[in-house]
Order: sequence, then structure tokens, then C-alpha cells
Amino acid sequence: PEHTLGLMLALLRNYRVAFLDTGNRHWDRDRCRGEELYGMQVGIIGLGRVGRILADYLYALGAHVGYTDIRSDVGHSNFERYGSLAELISSSELVTMCASHMEGFPPIMDREHIGLLRGKYFVNTARGELVDETALLDLVCEDGLKGLATDVITNENGPNRLEEWLASTTGRNIIVTPHIGGSSHEAILAMGRAAIDGLDDNYIA
Repeated sequence: PEHTLGLMLALLRNYRVAFLDTGNRHWDRDRCRGEELYGMQVGIIGLGRVGRILADYLYALGAHVGYTDIRSDVGHSNFERYGSLAELISSSELVTMCASHMEGFPPIMDREHIGLLRGKYFVNTARGELVDETALLDLVCEDGLKGLATDVITNENGPNRLEEWLASTTGRNIIVTPHIGGSSHEAILAMGRAAIDGLDDNYIA
């Protein structure tokens, strides 16, 4: 959730061009003028563990949070539930993917859904397979998005389209990170502890 929030802020505040170094010496605040999460309509796809924590963060920052989830038993009075994915995307200024991926299932977001992202921000820290990657790259190359950040791509550990993603960042508000959402010292320690807690007593010497 923290990485997702960080990517949202990075997109909205144009951090890719705002962070100065020896290769970027443009002291020009107007070049980096961005937008605020406060008052923004943010749509979350999947209100599970990650989505719910993120929703709480966004609500604390004054964003208007909407969500969609295939389960009927999730929700909160602070967040607005939408009946369909298309309705959520259409009503949001920034959309983030927080759903779980089930092997063998088609993408949650097909080409039609991705078309609804035109003129909006999109963040995906869940799985690359949850979106129609070809359609998303097409929209990026058409300069159809205000900004996009992805921590995941389709088929990360096999033949993939990473080079296309990297090429798409040139001159655009596009951020690509190498699936680091859960790559913190605290998260790795927590996963190790959870694995140990899950061991059957019979397997512990």
C-alpha cells in the first residue's frame, strides 16, 4: 500500500522530472506543476488487504475513494462501492489495481476498460496479467494517459515486454518499478514470520 501511494504521488507531482541531479538541472517549478490527491476521485479495483489499507491512507489524505470488488461482504461507509468496473473507471480521475490474480483467468481490464482510462492516471502494483497489456501499451503510445505507474508487467520471469515499457517512459509521465511493492525489510521479515507460524507443529524439531 505504501509503494502504491508513493507511485500515485510521484505521478501527480511529476517527480520524474522534478528530482534534480547532474543530468537534470532544470530549476523550473512551472515545468513540474502537478495535482493533489486531496479532493481527487480515486478508484480502487479490489478492496482486499492491500486495497483496504490503501483506501484508508487515501481517505486520510482527503481523497474521495470509490471501489469495486467481486465479493459482496467487503466495504466501508467511508468508501463508495460501484456496481461495475466500467462505472468505477468512468467516475475516477485516478485508478489503481489492487486485485488478486488467479492463474488461467483472463485480464480483469480488457481493451474496452482500458479505453475508459483515457485522460486519467493509472497505477498497477498487483499483477501485470490483470490488464490487457497490449491495449494498455497502445494507449500509452498514443499519449492517452495523464500518467501511469506500474510495478508489474505480464510474464515477469519469462519472455516479456519490458523493453517496450522502458521505451514508453521517454518524454512521458510513466514510471516503471521492478515489482518492489513488497520488497521492504519489514515486509520480508513479516513474510518469514508468517511462513514459520504456518508450519505444522509436527514439522518442528
